[in-house]
Amino acid sequence: MTRKPPTRKKRKAPSKGKAQVKQSTTVRRGSSKGPVVHHEDKIEAVDVPVEPGPESVSVGYDIKYWASDVNHGMTMGTSAYVRLSCGETLKDLDRANEIAADLAYSYMEKNARAVQRDLDKFFDGD
Repeated sequence: MTRKPPTRKKRKAPSKGKAQVKQSTTVRRGSSKGPVVHHEDKIEAVDVPVEPGPESVSVGYDIKYWASDVNHGMTMGTSAYVRLSCGETLKDLDRANEIAADLAYSYMEKNARAVQRDLDKFFDGD
């Protein structure tokens, strides 16, 4: 099943002075092509110290873990994608890109720790 992207009219740019953070976590039974057991998407706006403007930057990170026992396996993946608006000078773009990268990495790391806790529960048989 393929999801179509939203039409241009339905897409929204992030608010001025805020970063749009999209997070996603997916748990699959077996391999990365197995059936989805759990899927969670979150979108939130985060205040950032960037001067808003007509340009935008976006950065995304993802990570995937796989585990198995004698009977079955599990694949867990998480991602974070940050988009924010900024000024059009090179200095503004560089600063916004650094902030977006740091923000995306911190959210991906936070989600990866949660995934690791779930994998530990899987190993313990919970």
